[in-house]
Amino acid sequence: YEQSLALSPEPDEAVDIHLKCGEILQTIGKRSEAREHFESALHIAEKNGFATQIVDSQIRYADTCENADEALELLNKALDLARQKDILTGICDALKELSNRNWRLGRHEVALQYAQQSLDLSRQIKDRKREALGLFFLASIHAERGSYPKSHRFFESSLAISREINDSRRIGSTLLNWGTTYYYEGDYATAEKYIAESLAFFREIGDKRTTAISLNNLGNIFYLKTDYQTAKKYYSESLSLGRETEDRYIKTIALSSLGITAFQQGRLDDAETCYEEAMNNSRALNHAVMTSLLHCYQGLLALARGQITSARESFHTGLKLAHEGDIKVYVIYNLIGCACVHLAEEESVIAVKLLGTSSALAESIGFKMEPELKQPYENALTLAKEKLNEEEFSSSWNEGQNITSEQAIELELKGKPSS
Repeated sequence: YEQSLALSPEPDEAVDIHLKCGEILQTIGKRSEAREHFESALHIAEKNGFATQIVDSQIRYADTCENADEALELLNKALDLARQKDILTGICDALKELSNRNWRLGRHEVALQYAQQSLDLSRQIKDRKREALGLFFLASIHAERGSYPKSHRFFESSLAISREINDSRRIGSTLLNWGTTYYYEGDYATAEKYIAESLAFFREIGDKRTTAISLNNLGNIFYLKTDYQTAKKYYSESLSLGRETEDRYIKTIALSSLGITAFQQGRLDDAETCYEEAMNNSRALNHAVMTSLLHCYQGLLALARGQITSARESFHTGLKLAHEGDIKVYVIYNLIGCACVHLAEEESVIAVKLLGTSSALAESIGFKMEPELKQPYENALTLAKEKLNEEEFSSSWNEGQNITSEQAIELELKGKPSS
C-alpha cells in the first residue's frame, strides 16, 4: 500500500489506500502512525468533496482519538454528513461508533440507543456484517449492565451471522466478549474456553490490541482460581503490549488487574503504585467504567490500611460514577465498600442495610462476586452479626433488600457526602 501511495494515485484511490494503511497499522498496535494515515485520508477527501470517504475517514480518525470530546465531535459530524447525503452505510457506521464511544464512557442508555439504531438500519439495508456488529455491541453493553440473558441472546445471534458470512475477526471478538460475560456469571470453564480460543486467533493474525485484552481476561480466570503467579504472567504480558502500542485503555485494565493481584497477595505498596498509574490513564480516557472500579479498589486499599476517611471518599466517588453510568456491577462493588466503612465506624445497622441492597441487586442481575469483593462482603456480614442481635440484623437486612439501589445510593451519599 505504501508503494502504491508513492505512485501518486488518483485522489479517491489515495483515500482508500490511506484508510487501508491506517487499519493495518491500528491492528498491529501502531496507533499514532495509523492516525496520520486517517488524517491524510480525511484531508484528501475533504479537499475533493468525496462525501462518502469524508464520512469513512472521520469515523476511522475518531477511533484513534483519546480525547472523548474530540472523538464525539468527529462522529457527530460524520453522522450529520451521512444523513445529509443519504449515505446509509455511513449512517450505520457512525451510529455504531457513537454507541462504542458512549459505552466506553459508561453512558449505557445512550450507547444502547445508538446500537439499536445501527442494528435497525443494518437490517433495513440487508447488510449482514453490520448487523452482526450491531448485535455484538448490544450484547456487550447489556453484559456490562448485568443484563446477562439479553446479552447471551445477542451474542448468540451475532456469532451465528459472523460464522455464516465467515467474518473471522468478528468471530474472535464475539468469543472474547461472550467469554467475559460467562466470567461475570461465574461459569469459568466456558469463559476460559472462549477467551483462550479468541487469544489464539488474535495472536495468529497479529492484532496486538485485542491480544492484550484477551491476555488480561484470561489472567482473570487464573486470578479467580487463586493462581496469582499465572494471572500475573498474563497481566504483565498484556501490560507490555499496552506500553508497546501506547494504548491507554490496555494499560489501564492491565495495571488494575496487576494491582488487585498484588492486593490479594498482601503487597499493598505495589497495589497502590498500579492503581495510581491505572487511574491516571483511566481519567485521561474519561473512562467512567474503569474509573468507578479503580475508586473501589483504592477504597479497599485504604480500608486495609485503616484510612477510613480516604476509603469513604473513594467509595462515594466510585458510587456516583457507577450510578450515573448505570453500571450495576460497580454500584454493588462500591455499596459494599461503603458498608465496610460504616462497620469500621460502628454503624452496623446502616452497614447491614447496604449489604442487603447489594445482595438483592447482585441476585437480580445474576452477578457472582469476585474474591476482592466476596471476602470483604462475607467478613462484613460476619462482623455485623456479631455486633447486632438476630432481630436487629434481620430487620436491617430486610429493609436493605426491599429498597432500590437508587434509594440506597441517595441515602448513602446524602448521609455522608464525599469531598
